[in-house]
Amino acid sequence: MKTKILTSILLSVLVTCFVSNGLAIAANGNGAGLERVPVFIGFRQTPGPSEQALVRAHGGAIKYSYTLVPAIAASIPEPAIQGLMRNPNVTYIEPVIEVYAVTQTVPWGVERIGAPTVHDGGNKGEGVKVAIIDSGIDYTHQDLDGNYKGGKDFVNNDDFPMDDNGHGTHVAGTVAAEDNGFGVVGVAPEADLYALKVLGASGGGDYAHVIAALQWAKDNGIQVTNNSYGSTGDPGETVEAAFNNCPAVHVCAAGNNGKPSARGDNVIYPARYASCIAVAATDQSDSRASWSSTGPDVEISAPGVAINSTLLGGGYGYKQGTSMASPHVAGVVALMISGSGYSRETLQLTADDLGATGLDSQYGYGLVDADEAAGTSAPPPDDTTPPSAPTGLTASAGDSIVSLDWSDNTETDLAGYNVYSSTSSGVGYSLIATGVTTSEYMDYGLTNGTTYYYVVGAFDTSLNKSANSNEASATPADATSPAAPANLTATAGDGTVSLDWSDNTETDLAGYLVYRSTSTGGPYSLIATGLTTSEYMDYGPTNGTTYYYIVKAVDTSDNVSGSSVEVSATPQASDGSGTMHVGDLDGIAQVKGRSGNWEVFVTVTVHDENHQILSNAIVTGTWSGDNIVGTVWGTTGSDGTITFTTGTMKGGSYVTFTVNLITHETLTYKPLDNHEDEGDSTGTSITVPK
Repeated sequence: MKTKILTSILLSVLVTCFVSNGLAIAANGNGAGLERVPVFIGFRQTPGPSEQALVRAHGGAIKYSYTLVPAIAASIPEPAIQGLMRNPNVTYIEPVIEVYAVTQTVPWGVERIGAPTVHDGGNKGEGVKVAIIDSGIDYTHQDLDGNYKGGKDFVNNDDFPMDDNGHGTHVAGTVAAEDNGFGVVGVAPEADLYALKVLGASGGGDYAHVIAALQWAKDNGIQVTNNSYGSTGDPGETVEAAFNNCPAVHVCAAGNNGKPSARGDNVIYPARYASCIAVAATDQSDSRASWSSTGPDVEISAPGVAINSTLLGGGYGYKQGTSMASPHVAGVVALMISGSGYSRETLQLTADDLGATGLDSQYGYGLVDADEAAGTSAPPPDDTTPPSAPTGLTASAGDSIVSLDWSDNTETDLAGYNVYSSTSSGVGYSLIATGVTTSEYMDYGLTNGTTYYYVVGAFDTSLNKSANSNEASATPADATSPAAPANLTATAGDGTVSLDWSDNTETDLAGYLVYRSTSTGGPYSLIATGLTTSEYMDYGPTNGTTYYYIVKAVDTSDNVSGSSVEVSATPQASDGSGTMHVGDLDGIAQVKGRSGNWEVFVTVTVHDENHQILSNAIVTGTWSGDNIVGTVWGTTGSDGTITFTTGTMKGGSYVTFTVNLITHETLTYKPLDNHEDEGDSTGTSITVPK
C-alpha cells in the first residue's frame, strides 16, 4: 500500500528497445562489412519480390517474409534504416526483441520468512481455508484461479466477489499464489482462497460489510482471515464482539500511520483488538518501515516494502504497506494449521527478535518465521531437559496493581519467562506476558477487590519450556494514594485530543496513567501508562465524538491515586487555518495487457496537519525522462489519493515524477512536512522486470 515516502520517485523501465528516429543515420550502401541489427520492416501491402529486393538492396538479410502481417523480418545494417524509411512503401521499422521463458519467482518477503523451506518439507498449506476480507480477488488470474474456492460480494450483494480495485488481488497473491512454475509463489501456495468483498472500487467500505463477512466466515468454516484495512477511530463494541465471536485466526494490518521517529501509539482498528494479530512492516534490511504504525498492540512483523504479487488482469507488480505485511503472517498461520498445528504463543515465540529485546512497540515479538512456526525446523525432542521452573513466586497487591516477584532461574541459557493469570485458582489461565527477562512483573489496571492468581514459566534459547511455578495470588485494594493530578484540561484538534495537567506534588512519582471513555463516568479504558510529563496527545479519535478522560498517578511503591477530575473534548475537522503535505507517494510499473509494454503509475496521498487523509486537494506534478516530459494535475478523492500514469512506455529509459504543488480551498501546502526518510533525497528506483 505504501512505498518509501519521498517527494519524487525514479522509475527505471528496463525494456530494451529503440525507435526509428533514435538510430544513427548514414548514407545508403549495400551494408558490406557492417554489423546488422534484427528488425521488422512494415509495408503498405503484403511484401512480395519487389519489397524483398528493396530490403536486399539496403544490405539486408531476410529471415521471414510474412503474409499474416504486411512485414518482413530481416537483419539490416543500422545505417541503412534511414534510407529504407524514405521509401514511401515502408510504414515503420521496429526492433526484434528477445523473448524469454516465463519462470516463477519467489518474492523476497516469502523467501525472507523461510516459507520455501516449509514448502520443501511438503507443507504448502493444502486445504486450509483463508478468507481475504478486502476488495475482492481477481479469481481469473492464472496464479490464483486454481486456489480460489468462492466467496461473497457484500458491496454489490452477489456471489461474484471480483476485485475492481486491485488491493485484494495483491494481498491474495502473497497468501497463496500458486506454485505453478510461472509468476510468483505465495506463502501457502496450496491454501484455499475465499474472497469476502467489503471494499469497493475506490478502496472504501464500512464495518457493516465487515461484520457480515465475519458471519460468512464463521458459517463457512473459514480458518484464517486476512484484514488489510482499518480505521483510526474505534468502531465500537459491536465490531469487537464480531471478531471475538468468529473463531478464525484474524490477521490484521497494523496501519501506515507511524512516525519516522517510531513514537506514539497509532495502530489502527481492528488490529488493536485482542482477538486480532497486529502486523507491522519491515524492509529488506529487517528494519521497520518508517510509516509502519507503532504501539503496544503491535504483535509481530513481516516484510511490507516493495512486495511483488498478483495484479488485476493477470499481471504482477509491487505494492507496500502493512497491508502487504499482513498476508505474509496469514500465510504462515495457514502453514501452521496444515503442519504441526497453530497456537498464538508458538507464532510469537518463534519470531526472530528485532529492535529492543523481547516484545516492543515497533516490531512486536519480531519477524515472523515460517520455518520455525510451522515446525519444519525440528523442535527439541520430547526428552530434552527443560529449564528449571521459577521458584518462590510471590504476589503483592497495590491499588489496581499486582507486583510479582520470583527468584532467578538457574539456567544459563534462559530466554525469558512467561506469565499467566486467572481469576480462578488452578484453572482458566491466560498468557499475559512473554520474554520477561527479569524476575519481576507488574500487572496494571486490575479491579480492586478481585483476587488474581498467577503462575510463571521459563523457556530457554532452544524454546524448551519449564513446568510452571507455584501459584500465587493477590487482591488489589485502595492503598495510600499519591495526590491525584490536578487541573486536568482537554483540547480537541482534528482527530486528536491534547491533555494537560499540573505536575503531581509527590516526590516519589513513578508516572501517570491515562484513561479514556466515550461516556461520561465510564466505562474507561487504559490508553497510556508510565508517563513522566503532565501532557499527553491522544491520536486518532473520531471527529464529532465526545471523549472523556481521567488521569491517575503512580508512586514508586506502586500506589495509585484516585482519579483526577473528568474532562471531555470533541474533535472536529480543521477550521481551514492549517496545513497539508504529501503523506505518501507510491510508484509502480506493470505490464499493460498482453502487449509486453509497460505503464508507470504514481499515487499521491495528501494529509492535513493532523496526518488525516484530505480530499479535494489539487495535486500538480511533473513527469520527466527520456520518453516523457509534461505537467499533470488531479484532485484527491475521498480516500485522499490521486493516481497519475505515463501511459504506454516504450524504450530503455527512465521516468521521474515530482510533486510540484498542492492547493486546497482552505489549507496551505507545507513541503517541509512531507513524509520523507532522507530529507531532499532525489528518489528511489523501482526495477521493472524485462
